[in-house]
Amino acid sequence: MAVPDSLLAHCFRNLSDGLFVLDGNYRLVAANSVLAAWLGLEQTDFAQPKARPRLDALLDCSCPLDSAGEHRFECSLPRTGGSGRLEISLMPVELDGQIYFTGIARDISDHRRRIEQLEHQARHDGLTGLGNRSAFEDRLRRLHEDARANGHTHALLYLDLDHFKVVNDTHGHPVGDRLLCEIAGLLLARVRDRDLVARLGGDEFGILLEHCTMHDAEALGQTLVQAIDCHRFVWNGHSFRVSASIGLTTITRERKSCEEVLSFADAACYVAKDNGRNGVQAYFGGVRCTGKRKELDWVNRLHAALEQNRFRLFYQRILPVAFRGEREYRELLLRLIDEDGQQVSPAEFLPVAERYDLMPAIDRWVLDRLRQSLASLPPSARRFKTHYAMNLSGASLSDSAFREQLIETVEHPAFEHIELCFEITESAAVRDMDRAVSLMERLRRTGCRIALDDFGQGMSSFAYLKHLPIDYLKIDGALVRQMHTDERDFRIVEAINQMAQHLGFRTVAEFVEQPAILERLAQLGVDFAQGFHLHRPEAWKG
Repeated sequence: MAVPDSLLAHCFRNLSDGLFVLDGNYRLVAANSVLAAWLGLEQTDFAQPKARPRLDALLDCSCPLDSAGEHRFECSLPRTGGSGRLEISLMPVELDGQIYFTGIARDISDHRRRIEQLEHQARHDGLTGLGNRSAFEDRLRRLHEDARANGHTHALLYLDLDHFKVVNDTHGHPVGDRLLCEIAGLLLARVRDRDLVARLGGDEFGILLEHCTMHDAEALGQTLVQAIDCHRFVWNGHSFRVSASIGLTTITRERKSCEEVLSFADAACYVAKDNGRNGVQAYFGGVRCTGKRKELDWVNRLHAALEQNRFRLFYQRILPVAFRGEREYRELLLRLIDEDGQQVSPAEFLPVAERYDLMPAIDRWVLDRLRQSLASLPPSARRFKTHYAMNLSGASLSDSAFREQLIETVEHPAFEHIELCFEITESAAVRDMDRAVSLMERLRRTGCRIALDDFGQGMSSFAYLKHLPIDYLKIDGALVRQMHTDERDFRIVEAINQMAQHLGFRTVAEFVEQPAILERLAQLGVDFAQGFHLHRPEAWKG
């Protein structure tokens, strides 16, 4: 059917846009050269079968066309492979008793890009490129809603740079700005893709960690503090150094509001600064961040617990994933019995013990308890060696008196009947690398084994790993816990396991809480597994 000249004149008036005409059956009967080029057609091809699918793709709108009023929608711009956008406007026109649709297709790609740029600017810090306070508050609100509705646990780190004002005031804002950008990159390199790092203003940063326990958040906090402390910022031949204080809290069902979560983390950060800066302070349980008085109360309670022998040992089995000749071993875990006879989790007292130099005394208690128990074993119980693992704190590694006592203890005849493995965290090992390596080598010469604990929190791990004389690599539970559903976590665990095998280390996966996790560990060839799915901690009877 011929299209009247008057209608063609109406369609082709604006040749900078794509102009076209559809008949009542939505068949393309006319179009200008702009639209033809977008469709990849010649103007003589409109009646050909190949024009139909290309037109259908262009007019992929959510509502059916009818003859009542204008239709306006957006679709992908064909010639850009889907990255560009078109705005389509269709107007029904009745002519000689027939319905036609006159269409205008306008390229709005640049407009959309400008909008996206403005939206990005509205949610990102202009200096560092991190999320800004608006983005941070939105994510905090969503995590708080999830915790209240589903019982999930998330975490917030509130980080404030120490002595940044000195750099800014002494050397000028351009130097301070450059330093902030480097710190931003350092933080981003050490969190997961699903976590949010935001600049909250000045030299303050907020880090939101999805599905993260207090233990894992504190380990990450220590990694960040150490990384910033080791970072050297160089400007015009001058080297600068800053540190960071971090306050952290969990986002749980019990938190009443986002404001409460933020205030807890802020208060914890204040205490971290009050304690000498360059550290991490958690807000939890019995340790409240209303000042040092509460913490000093805990210090007194820990001294009393040591004097009254109110610590208890528990153990958790660590089992071979697949039988290849390996034997299971057991990790010794510490619990505190309070004044009322209630069991207290180490998450409530160990941070205070570490800050107030009580960890060497607690580690000595564990060694003495182990030695006494082994010395009292009857001869019949000494025929087979038992494998045990115990943790050594960073403070104990730095205590020369403790190190000498440790070597003397493991050489005691009572320890001939067990094979002992000492677990040392990644952060403790690298805090004083030379001293840690020296102690590890001495322990191995006595027949002990060494495990590097919580591996995977610090992304600098691969650089120094080859220098550490270790036997086991314990893969951090934050990577293991969701590896059966998170492909990225699975691939990271796979890479760590492959690297460990090449270096001659055995691998141990922590936080194995689902059968599906164990299946994937077996698929990767991980050596050992530990977690509630395999064994829940129970009292050690020695």
